[in-house]
Formats: sequence, structure tokens, C-alpha cells
Amino acid sequence: MVVLFSACSKKVVGPGASKLPTKAEVNAVITKVNSGEVTYEHFSAKAKTEIAPDGDKDYSATLHIRMKRDKYLWASVNVMLGIEAARLYVTQDSVFILNRLKKEYVAQSLAYFQQFSRAPISLKTVQQMLVGNTLFPLPDTLQSDTNTADGWFFSLALQQVVYGVYVNKDNMKATAQHLNDSARQQQLHVYYSDYQKENVQNIPRKIALHTASKAQMKVTFDYQNVSFAPFDEISFSIPASYKPAK
Repeated sequence: MVVLFSACSKKVVGPGASKLPTKAEVNAVITKVNSGEVTYEHFSAKAKTEIAPDGDKDYSATLHIRMKRDKYLWASVNVMLGIEAARLYVTQDSVFILNRLKKEYVAQSLAYFQQFSRAPISLKTVQQMLVGNTLFPLPDTLQSDTNTADGWFFSLALQQVVYGVYVNKDNMKATAQHLNDSARQQQLHVYYSDYQKENVQNIPRKIALHTASKAQMKVTFDYQNVSFAPFDEISFSIPASYKPAK
């Protein structure tokens, strides 16, 4: 079931709330959100990144991203002096991480992501997150509650997890997305800002990702360069000298 709330952090009731939206108005919002989704075959970007592991100091890095829609996500993490510290490769069924500094690797199924959320996270989900699209499709059958001048909030039950997305009224793009697993006390929050047009596509230039569970992490992305131009096919392999990470 999907419920429509206000786009504020708390529900608006009484005189300050707008009248309940009609079914036609709700459908119009969903149509605009879906039509405004970023579409691409290739996506590449360079991002200034800040990583704050649980209880540790912040780390600065430069992230290079290459994505082929529904095929793979490749990312390279570079630290001081352009040294590559890590590499990530995600396919439709697997996750690979190379730790270049320790010469270690992780090779897991997509179930690896369940340490952060029990939501049905797939390659497509991650790709959607990185371009500012809704993580999961919004059904066109909605119950309505309230809306305000700021925009809309949609909430959708996904197995044991509740998915929520705030949509800005002006550009019909996500300003925040949340995955909440109350049983496990796990939360994943993604915030978007500074939307800019790139070849008529509306892309968030700033993304902040927060995980809240037994171990917390904050990661921010500040896109410097974004392109939808085709790039050469990317190959990925694990060096024979690398050992499985403990």
C-alpha cells in the first residue's frame, strides 16, 4: 500500500494543511515524477567524496564512476596524489570490491547489500540512487493524505522495509529517499540537492548518504563532471596476488 503525505518532516494537519488532493492530482504527480526520471545508456561522473566511517575521522577522495544501464557499475576511489585506494564493480548478481592498499578483495552476491538494508536492493536500485531517480517504481494507485507548498512524500511497504521518497514540487525530483527497517533498527537515508541540467537531464550535483544501524557511515558526493557519452567497455578482474578480505 502506498500512502501520500506532506513533503515536510512532520505531517501537517489543521488550517495549515492544503485540501486533500484528488485521485487525478495524485496521478498527475506520479506521471510527472516518472517522466522526469533520468534516462541513459551510459553514465560517467567524477565526484569529490567525503567518507565518514562509524566513529572514525573523515576521509577525502575522488570518485570516478562508470555505469552502463542495467549492466554494471564500476567505480574507482582515488586518494592523495591520485593513488587508487579501492575499486568497486557491481553486476546484476554480484558485488566485487578491491582494496588496492591492502591487496585484498571482496566477492559477494547482491545479498552483500543486506548488511545495510533488507530492501530488495539490486544493481538497478544503486544506479537509480546515483542519478537521483526513485529507488523503486511508484505505483499509480495511491491513497492520499495531505500535500503542502513544498511537495509530496510517498511511502511504500517493501517486504520488511518501508521505502519513502520526498518529491520537490518545483522540479518533481527526489530531495530525499529513505529505507527504514524498524525490526533490525536499520535506516538508509539519501539526500539530494543542487539539481542541474546535463543534456536536458536533471541531475543532482550533491548527494549525501547516511546509514544508521549498529555501524553508521556517512558518504557525500559532489559531482564535478557528468556525462552521458558512450565510453569503451570496461573489464574487471581480481589480481591473482590479492587475498580474500577477512
